[in-house]
Amino acid sequence: MVEDYSGLMSIYSKESPDLLRNAFDSILAQTILPKEFVCVLDGPIGLKLTEVVKWFKSECSNRNIKIVFVKNTVNCGLGVSLAEGLRACSYEYIGRFDSDDLNNPERMEVMLNYMNEDKNQDIAVVGSQIAEFSDSPQRLIGRRKVPISFNEVAQKVFLRNPLNHMTVVFRKSIILAVDGYKDMPGFEDYYLWMRLIDNGYKITNVPDTLVYAHVDGNTYARRGGIGYLRKELKFQYSVYSQNIIGTPTFVRNILFRGIVRLLPQKWLAGLYKLLH
Repeated sequence: MVEDYSGLMSIYSKESPDLLRNAFDSILAQTILPKEFVCVLDGPIGLKLTEVVKWFKSECSNRNIKIVFVKNTVNCGLGVSLAEGLRACSYEYIGRFDSDDLNNPERMEVMLNYMNEDKNQDIAVVGSQIAEFSDSPQRLIGRRKVPISFNEVAQKVFLRNPLNHMTVVFRKSIILAVDGYKDMPGFEDYYLWMRLIDNGYKITNVPDTLVYAHVDGNTYARRGGIGYLRKELKFQYSVYSQNIIGTPTFVRNILFRGIVRLLPQKWLAGLYKLLH
């Protein structure tokens, strides 16, 4: 049983202090606590969030969890922040945590047990299923199921993101071997999964629902519009120019995913719920 791991989270100014506090509580309730927690402060975060972070630092100290702060002077975005945080992590196993989601108390125990099995030594990243909530995790409003076997992941990765980013645990050495996270707004994790598979590494998911993800009325709407279409085009061109995807897949993705980004917000939200 591997029990030593780093937790990794990025925080920026628009986080909800209440949701952040609840997310921290769910980390402190893990049956296997992190040995260290790397917290990237992506630009100034304001007084209220700072107070929550100070509280978490104190709670970590009480539990002998080393806390490491990486501070960006300005907001650099998730990809840059996670790249910096990854390099600051001391342990081979790293658990990604989001600032507004709730973790099942057994999340890390399940994940670490999975990664440590003899048959899974070639797994670079493992994720889990998620349930979605708005006001309370007792009132679920959706789920996002992702493929379990690597073969399924490899088949679907060129169509849609095969992992729930807020659930993953990965091996640091392998992530660094493909040059880690990149500045790819909206697609930081998806870009990483594609590069891993392109380099011959395996990623997969467990069937358990181990994270309760917070969504609001704008969660899906934020994935549409001209601005997000530009991000989509940048991402698709990047994986195409690196020969990760071929011309037929590139054209299909530009047409299908591009059209999706321009759908009215209500239609876009409905489509995402249908795909989940």
